[in-house]
Amino acid sequence: MPRPNSNRGLAYSNKGDYDRAIADLSLALSLDPQLAVTYGNRGYAYRMKGEYGRALADYDEAIRLQSGDAELYNARANVYYDKGDYDLALVDYNRALKLKPDFALVFSNAGDARSRRGEYDRAIADYNKAIGFEPKNAAYYTRRSQAHYAKEDYDRAIADATRVIELDPANATAFNSRSSSLIFKGDYERAIADATRAIELSPNSGNDFNNRGRAYLEKGEYSLAIGDLTRAIELNPKSANPYRHRGVAYLKTGKIDLARADLTKALELKPDYQDAKTALAEIEQAEASTKATPSSHAATDQAPPEIKAALAAPLPKALPSAFPSGKRVALVIGNSNYSSVARLANPANDAKLMASALKSLGFELIGSGAQLDLDKAGFDAAVQSFGNQLQGADVGLFYYAGHGLGLRGTNYLVPVNANPTREADLDFQMVDVEVALHQMEAAGTKLNVVMLDACRNNPFAGSGLRARGGGLTQMQAPEGTLISYATQPGSVAQDGTDGNSPYSRALAETIRTPGLDIFQSFNQVGLVVKKATGGSQQPRISISPIEGEFFFAGR
Repeated sequence: MPRPNSNRGLAYSNKGDYDRAIADLSLALSLDPQLAVTYGNRGYAYRMKGEYGRALADYDEAIRLQSGDAELYNARANVYYDKGDYDLALVDYNRALKLKPDFALVFSNAGDARSRRGEYDRAIADYNKAIGFEPKNAAYYTRRSQAHYAKEDYDRAIADATRVIELDPANATAFNSRSSSLIFKGDYERAIADATRAIELSPNSGNDFNNRGRAYLEKGEYSLAIGDLTRAIELNPKSANPYRHRGVAYLKTGKIDLARADLTKALELKPDYQDAKTALAEIEQAEASTKATPSSHAATDQAPPEIKAALAAPLPKALPSAFPSGKRVALVIGNSNYSSVARLANPANDAKLMASALKSLGFELIGSGAQLDLDKAGFDAAVQSFGNQLQGADVGLFYYAGHGLGLRGTNYLVPVNANPTREADLDFQMVDVEVALHQMEAAGTKLNVVMLDACRNNPFAGSGLRARGGGLTQMQAPEGTLISYATQPGSVAQDGTDGNSPYSRALAETIRTPGLDIFQSFNQVGLVVKKATGGSQQPRISISPIEGEFFFAGR
């Protein structure tokens, strides 16, 4: 039987008074050095104090005295885990499981160690076993959710966080975790709701304020974002993330000095923070652009002749700003997962990015968001819905990312199930860009914008469909229309290597910039893409006279 000193030492340890615990447990061991449990208890107290060497020495002695105790191997493994020695931790976790194969906690702990090593599939397998033994333990679902999140499997991460909330409705961590995944899914309203609930449950958590601030940032609600991110920084001034997010919010609102200070701080806290480096580069690029274009007239020096002419033409005095806040409708399509030709890495990402940007600028989106991987029937239905919803709108916008080809003067966009074997199949299996233009013309909108990130290599060249140059052909823009191509006619645009194409990334950033009218916006997009691709890709536009001024993000 353990001596009184051992029992009192354990009580002190449970209270968090580890120095007194160690004193009593040491006295107990001086009286009876053969008590394995007492070595284990003192090892735990040393571990909690961060004295890992002493903790390991105690657990070594406890295991020597009682080598068949799975609890002791698990406890020693936890010390190795805290030290960051995940290999040795896993050795002990496995020893514990050999002694006790249904030890759910050890499976979960092993999953944590594998997650730390980046072995997320094996970690998930361990969490699955833990859940199998204890299906109502919310902690195991939380850990599995985090592993799914690390794998960017946001749907499964959300499902696990939801299960945690079902088991423990007051679990702030689960709401915060689900919020993070919802942000990456582009579901900002639900992300904000979850982060708000997490804040209600845990009002002093900087992570919760950071998550909500980030969701507001993605929505384009910059003032709300800055407020939450400032609170996150107050609560956790050593975290780089809120500085980076607030820096971007300041950048979006034109507060360059504040943006630079926050982004610099983020890099000071996390020197390898690539997102912060990218945002600082945007500041340098914006400042360089400002120096190169001190006025709206200078901004057009490198613009194509049709843009110069349009900017030089006087606007009707009755319409100094013809449609600043009227109804705006957009159809955003991204096709990546083709069934018969090469899959494209980024169009779905590009479409999500553009949908988020347009939604933050007041556009009503067909289907409430990006329409992804549409087959021919789905494509046709989306365009028809677009035409119906355009009725009474001032601005119509059509964006497409995916395979596209120009053939005999017609530009075809490629549904994911297209598989033509002869030229005559194109009219039935593809979508002519003119179909979308006709929908906009018929609606009588004041301004129509078409954005085509579809100038990739002809995917059907092997089937005998020889689109000249591999890209799209120049179209004549109908009245009140601007058509933007990712690159010059007949050329091939880059799909991108960082999750988004250079063209779509430049579009999403530029149209959110206040003070740029439509012509300056597309001129800026062209300059950004040209620089990003070393001059190999140069976007082009076709326009007809546009009455009045239009600003995506306001003056």
